[in-house]
Amino acid sequence: MINLIKGQFEKIDLSKYGKFSLSFHDFPDNEKVKYENYNDNLKIEDYIDLLNAWIKKACSITSGPVFISFSQKYTYFIEQIIID
Repeated sequence: MINLIKGQFEKIDLSKYGKFSLSFHDFPDNEKVKYENYNDNLKIEDYIDLLNAWIKKACSITSGPVFISFSQKYTYFIEQIIID
């Protein structure tokens, strides 16, 4: 079964779904896009902290592969989060 879950990832209660066999995440890229309910213009440190929380949550709810779409300029930070 495919579940499409839309919303601010850090605010979604995923407990009713159990573990996903794989997941794909397209987080905001902190590029000053005007979203209705999200500030896409964070300080770099705040954005990296949020990326860290998102990625850890994504891994905790997924039993298989986790796919993440992100801006190339954050590659180093994503790599560090994954290594940790």
